Amino acid sequence: MCSSDLELDREIQVAILDDLWALLLPAVSLDGTIPDIIHRIVDTYVTWAVENPALHRIAEQDTLGDSPLQQGIEVIARQLVELIETAVDILGLDPPSELRAALDPLVFALVGAVFSAVRRWVSRPVREPDAEVVVRLVTESVWYILDGHGQIGRAHV
Repeated sequence: MCSSDLELDREIQVAILDDLWALLLPAVSLDGTIPDIIHRIVDTYVTWAVENPALHRIAEQDTLGDSPLQQGIEVIARQLVELIETAVDILGLDPPSELRAALDPLVFALVGAVFSAVRRWVSRPVREPDAEVVVRLVTESVWYILDGHGQIGRAHV
């Protein structure tokens, strides 16, 4: 594949992902409970992936090393870090300094895990369990991790 083909592939990926980010970024807001927020974000991504499996396959290809998908995941993760930091401040919480310092890498790990789980599920020949169950299980998994860290933080107060 020549470099102009790779550049065209990258431009197509960027256009596809711009549409996905336009759906996902508004879902990252403080509306609802934490599980509601997680569910809304996961459901938006899973719904898009189910409705656009061919676009999903194109979007996840790494054509030039610095993947547009990875860049977008980082944007989503940074927005979530800001959202969580804002919520912590609004609620007047005082997590231990090591937990606050670990927030950024923890959120990046969770966002990466969600995208990885959905990518794997969408790519399977038979999508089992159904989308609703995947959304619920991924949402619960993320919530368990966040809540677990929150309980650790409360235990140190």
